[in-house]
Parts: sequence; C-alpha cells; structure tokens
Amino acid sequence: MMSRAIRTVLFLFLVFTFIEAYAGLTDLLDSAAYPDVRAALTDYERAEYDRIKISGNTITYDRPLIHLYLLASGVDNAADMQRYTSQYDALIKKAKSGLSAAKYNRYNTAEYLLHFLHDELFKNETAIQDNGFNIGIRETFDKGSFNCYKSALIYTSVLESFGYECYYVLVPMHIYCVVKIDGREIEVETTNRYGFDPHDRGAPASKRVLDKSGVIFDKKNYSNRQMVDTVSVVNIILNSRLLLYAGDMKHPSEQVPQSFERAAALGMAAFYINNGDGNIKNNLQNVLFHIADSASQKQTSQFAAQYTRMRAFVGRSEFAGSNDFSIRNLGVLAANVADIQRKQTVPSINSLPALAEFYLGQLEFVDQYIEKEDVHDNTQYGTLLNFYNDAKRYLNEEDLRSVEEYARFIKKVFYSPKKSSAASKKKYESMGAQFAIAAFSNHVAYLAQRRDYTQARRAAEYALEWLDDNDLYERESMRILEQNYKELKRVTADVHSR
Repeated sequence: MMSRAIRTVLFLFLVFTFIEAYAGLTDLLDSAAYPDVRAALTDYERAEYDRIKISGNTITYDRPLIHLYLLASGVDNAADMQRYTSQYDALIKKAKSGLSAAKYNRYNTAEYLLHFLHDELFKNETAIQDNGFNIGIRETFDKGSFNCYKSALIYTSVLESFGYECYYVLVPMHIYCVVKIDGREIEVETTNRYGFDPHDRGAPASKRVLDKSGVIFDKKNYSNRQMVDTVSVVNIILNSRLLLYAGDMKHPSEQVPQSFERAAALGMAAFYINNGDGNIKNNLQNVLFHIADSASQKQTSQFAAQYTRMRAFVGRSEFAGSNDFSIRNLGVLAANVADIQRKQTVPSINSLPALAEFYLGQLEFVDQYIEKEDVHDNTQYGTLLNFYNDAKRYLNEEDLRSVEEYARFIKKVFYSPKKSSAASKKKYESMGAQFAIAAFSNHVAYLAQRRDYTQARRAAEYALEWLDDNDLYERESMRILEQNYKELKRVTADVHSR
C-alpha cells in the first residue's frame, strides 16, 4: 500500500525482521566488499536506491511510485528517467484535463483512468507466454507493449498520482490489482479496458459509465491467491532482471549480455529493500557463487579470498533461514576448485610419493572448506578414486618392489581421511585394501603365467605376510589371493615330487 507522492510510503503486508540496518544500498555494497558488483550499478542507480529508507516494516521513497518502478525496470541514468517521467507526467496532465469536464466520482474516475491508459498507452498486448515475465515497464512507454504486470504497475502508479490506495493479487502466471474506493475493494483486470470491477460492475453502490454490453468476465476461482505489496512487486522485477543477466531466463523483448556482477547488483538492491525475500536470497547466493567460481577457475590462487568473501556475506544474520543452501554453494565452489587443482597439478608430478602428498593435501582441503555432508563425502570419495586412477601410472605389476610401494601409498591415502563418518571411513579402508591386494594378486598371476610357479608361490607368501603386517584386509580380494596361493603350493609340490 502507498500514500501519495511526493513521499511514497510502502508498508509491507508481511512484517519481515530487518536484522541489519544499512544507511542505503551503497552502505550494503561497501560492507559486502564486492567492488565489482558495486561497479555494475551506475552512480545514478546507487544514488536513487540510497533514497529508499527502511524503518521497521516501513519503506519510504521520496519520489512518486512510477520512479521506483522505472528504476527497478533498469532505467540507469538521469536523462532516461527524465524522458520516461516526462512522458508519464504528460499522460497525467492529459488525464486530468479529460476528467475536468466529466466530473466523475471516485469510482468512475478510476474506471475512466483504465480506459484512458488503453487509449493512450496500452497498444499491443504481448503473447500469452510473455505474461509471466515481469522485467519492468520501459517497453510499455517505448513501444506500447503491455501484459498483466506492466499494465497493473502503470495503472496503480496513475491511481497513486490521483490519491488512491491499491495493492496487487498474484495468482499463477497472472497479476491483477485491487483499488480501495469508499470502503470497498475493487478488482481490476488491467489488460482489458473493461476490466475495472469486471464482475460486480458497480453493484450495488455504483454504476460503470464506460460499460459495454456483451463484455463478460468469467469469475475465475484462482488457487493460491497472494496479496502482494509494492515492495514485493519491485523485488519481483529485480529478481526477474537478476535471472535475465545471469542467463537463467530469456526474454523476447530484451537481450542482455550475461553478467553475474550486474545480476548480483540487482540482487543486492532487492536484498536491501526486503531481506526477508527467500527467492532473492537464494538467487543472489547463486550469482555470488558464479562470480567466485569464475574467478577461482581463472586463477585458483583467488579461491581462498573468494570463498572467504562469499562466506562472510552469506553468513550474515539475514541468511539464517538459508544456511543449508549457503553451505552447499560454498562446498560446491571448493569442490570445483579441487578438481581444477588436480587437473593443473597431476600432469607435472613424476613420482608416486609426490602424487600421494598432493592427494593428502587435497583431502585436507576438502575437510577444511566443504562443510555440507553430502558434498563433502562425494568430493572425498571422488578424490580417493582419482588418486587410485592416477597412482596406477606408477604401478609396474611385474616388479614386486613397485607393487609394494604402490600398496603402501594406497594405504597411506585411503586410510587418511579424518572428517568422515565411521561408515565412510570403513568403506574407504576396504577400498584401499582391495586395490592393494589386487596389485599383489596381479603380480602373482603375472609370474604364474610365465610358468614361474615357485617364484609366484614365494610372491604370494610375501604378499600375505606384508598385507597382514600392514593391516590390509578385504575379504573377497584376500580369499582370491589365498586360493591362488594354495593352488601354487599344490602345483610346486607336484613339480618337486616328480
């Protein structure tokens, strides 16, 4: 709801707790330590958003409502704002001129203003699939294009200029407005010039003066009706534009280059206006993640600073309800960097000990930076499998000493994870034992294939002793090795008995 310009006062229907108080959007941007995001807004935009002041559940803006909608719609400089507001002011002047002779009551004045806008501004209704996209109202002033969002926002702005109070009702893929007149709440379907009070048509207290016979509106039983205040509508615009710049939404009438910084800047503006909006918080976190991920992929040395900056911002008290989402994003960021580090580093390593040390460092990195349990466990598991695959490059199964070294480092890495559940730790140790036993078994098989049965038996004996000394055991793999050992004992015994 709003009181009349010059000072627009916006009261939230839902009372959100504004945990942090910021002097303005610029204060929020500076405290967030994202200069690249700050720079994605023009000086004009920052100055205008700084005029929005928040106190409890009341938000004030010392300009008419149309300015706020145009600002959220992407008007980023004073010249364009002057051009649009001059066009709007001319409409208001013309409407007042038309009303001066008609002498309508307040009910019929609001009815007239809807017809007036359809005569003067609302020229081309957009395709039905466009109706759910609310990226702002500039296109209406530029081309006369309109949908339910655009027409509702401009109509309520005009009504505000005439001293009416309004709010919106959001239903799936549609929005309409409600105007308060003489204690009544009148629904208005703004996409149709006859959409003012479409069902009651003035009854019983009023009568439409611009009615048309034969125009019938079905009274739709919308599910999930949601009363929406002006602040929420502004955030819907900003959120849609955030998605537009992030590349997560396409719009037929506005093509923009992907910019996560610009997307984050719009998210920061929405967050400043209403930090209780869960969609905004999640989408803002996503674009901050992409900023950090992009910088870290270009230069992994940037990861720690990016991680720390993002963690500090999403760790604020306003994000208390989305901590799980925040921790997951931070974990995925770290997992992505770990993968890049592996791809960059492993090809230059030329020994198994050095490879093992690198992967031990990777596992410590996972423990340090990934808190979300499923992301941590998946990354840890993947790290161990990557070590296994990379370590095979240094394994010569024809050489017992190579097999022994391989088994020793397999155990060192697979038995090293600290921050893992008891079940995961048991699984990793079983995997490590299986890989080590398999290497010994393959060495024994190699000797047996050469018909060097005596050496194969000795290798099997040595393997069983070494594995026992090093506490490496996996039942199925050990069963196969022991079975082969027994068979080799039988074969060598037969040979000696001949």
